[in-house]
Amino acid sequence: QAYFVLNQYDDKININRETKEVLDELEIGVLNTTIKSRIAYVEAVVQGMGVYEYKDSKAKKEMTKLTKEILGLLTA
Repeated sequence: QAYFVLNQYDDKININRETKEVLDELEIGVLNTTIKSRIAYVEAVVQGMGVYEYKDSKAKKEMTKLTKEILGLLTA
């Protein structure tokens, strides 16, 4: 089964909210975890690091939450 991950998501932006609503209405799987627009994702790559190694705890928390959600789907 496939799911969407909302990337660079900001619920203050209308098109982001509308996209999520349409996916929900069409009953298309969307993961609960959203990835925000963070400079940390770009900076980590530029510095040759992964998000877990980088200093932004919010980005690390998002990736941890996403990983746990995906693993939970695999074991369900």
